[in-house]
Amino acid sequence: MSLRNKIIISFAILIVIVSISSIYVSNNISNIKVNVDKLTHEQYQGITVLLEADRDSYQSNVAISQIMHLNDKEEIDKLIKKGVLDNLTQVRQRFDKFKAKLENELNKNKKEFEQFEVYYNSTDKNTKYIVELVKNQEIEKAKEVYFSTYLKDYESMRDLIDFFTEATNKFVDKNTQDVQDLISLSLNTFIFIALFIIIITVILVFFLGKTVNESLLKLQNGLVDFFQFLNKETKSVHLLDTSSNDEISKISHVINENIEKTKILLDQDEKFISNVNEVVNRVKNGSLEYKVSADTNSDSLKDLKILLNEMLETLSKKIATNINEIESAINEIKGLNFSHKIDNAKGNMVDGLNEISQTVSDMLVSNQSNGSTLQSNSKDLLSNVDKLSISSNEVAASIEQTAAALEEITSNMSNNSLNVMKMVQYANELTTSVNVGQDLATQTTNAMESINVQVSTINEAITVIDQIAFQTNILSLNAAVEAATAGEAGKGFAVVAQEVRNLATRSAEAANE
Repeated sequence: MSLRNKIIISFAILIVIVSISSIYVSNNISNIKVNVDKLTHEQYQGITVLLEADRDSYQSNVAISQIMHLNDKEEIDKLIKKGVLDNLTQVRQRFDKFKAKLENELNKNKKEFEQFEVYYNSTDKNTKYIVELVKNQEIEKAKEVYFSTYLKDYESMRDLIDFFTEATNKFVDKNTQDVQDLISLSLNTFIFIALFIIIITVILVFFLGKTVNESLLKLQNGLVDFFQFLNKETKSVHLLDTSSNDEISKISHVINENIEKTKILLDQDEKFISNVNEVVNRVKNGSLEYKVSADTNSDSLKDLKILLNEMLETLSKKIATNINEIESAINEIKGLNFSHKIDNAKGNMVDGLNEISQTVSDMLVSNQSNGSTLQSNSKDLLSNVDKLSISSNEVAASIEQTAAALEEITSNMSNNSLNVMKMVQYANELTTSVNVGQDLATQTTNAMESINVQVSTINEAITVIDQIAFQTNILSLNAAVEAATAGEAGKGFAVVAQEVRNLATRSAEAANE
């Protein structure tokens, strides 16, 4: 059997095992996804909606307490709309959203859903009644309705919200545990399948490795023998073994064909390299007239032959056919013999050196003529310098007289400068005084603005103290109601509530003062 068929069968077995395990694990992952979708899109969102509804109900209650204490009609109307009614409406909307998501899962709690409708409607009715009383300035009656009727239905509604929150949390806990169980089962299954696949893979790899290793060992030995021949380590090479009926034996057959071709090419290359060495030695001796003439079947060596011959031809044209003649001419030039000419070689450099020698010879003749002329001109220059020296002495005497006049002018300028400096000093003092006055005026303005800010802050603090006193008074009333409901056990708590109420009264009086 060929290696290809062995490998195909081995991978087919692995693919079947992996496909079956993937289907099983995918089914578990699908179940996990369903449960996670319920957690994220229904149950978690349901809890979030309930918490937001509870927050809105609390904010509505706080807003009702505040409007019974405010005096500004515009502020009361704004708080009624934004704080009381809008928050209560949002409680309705959020609970309806929760009901739409989880009513089917909480079908055992139909009674609680109906109770919420009753308590919400009652709270909505009482809220609107209290708002109407506040708008009519019937604050005391509004407070009476708040403590006697509103709070009871409001607390019952919030208790139901807490009940649904706890019930939803139970579903979340159960669903979370189911997801964890599925994940654990999938992980264990995946580990088992992975170990099983690893074992099967090891067995198949060992079987294939043994078969391939034997064929590769034969191929390796044959290639080592061939590379030793290529590296000149041996003078002969043996053909590879092609007795096995697999892909490696086919590769060995192809390698054998190339071994025979390589032997022929190496013989030709040796002859070519010998010819190249001969040409290089002649170039070392200074002769560029010879070319590489040996033939080869190697394309790269053919290109090398063409490049070498082109290079030799270019060098012979650009430089010279005989480099030794150029070296001899350079030595003559070093000895200042510029009359030497190259006659036994051809090339651009030969022509250039001959022209340089002729040019230098002409330049030396010209320099000799220029030197004679320069000597004559130097004598004329010396005579003119003497005349210039006499004129310079006369100019120096005139400069001394001019310097005396400049000293008198400088003295007058110094006196004028002192007077100007005094005027600048007086101007600077005046500018300083003006700047100081401007800074004092700016500081006064800033101080007045700071006083205005502090007065506004004090007014806001008094308003906050008054509101805190009112809230404390409400809390003491709630505590008194709870203490009365508790009976004998709540007497101590009633005393504390009374003290808290006294503290709220004193705080309100202090704020008014």
